[in-house]
Amino acid sequence: MNTLCIIPCGNKKIWDKQEDAGPVAASEAYIGTLHRLCAMYAERFFDHWVILSAKHGFLFPDDVVDGPYDVSFSHTHSGVITLDQLTEQVHEKKLDSVP
Repeated sequence: MNTLCIIPCGNKKIWDKQEDAGPVAASEAYIGTLHRLCAMYAERFFDHWVILSAKHGFLFPDDVVDGPYDVSFSHTHSGVITLDQLTEQVHEKKLDSVP
């Protein structure tokens, strides 16, 4: 049986250091310590993992993040992904049937 690992994105992003970075892969977008440690753990112990973003929802490491944003689950913001959208992504990205 395979397991899907879901890791947090984190607040610190590549655009905080490189304002002109442009669109990047999700694996490169989030640069905070907790995210980097979680990604290293996921890469080592799981075949399948995704990043959970308050704006974009479930992101595969190679999904593209267009640019900077400031949306968080811990604050009520417009732009926070809804539960219905997350549920839709689970089916679209086949996260409910990890091989």
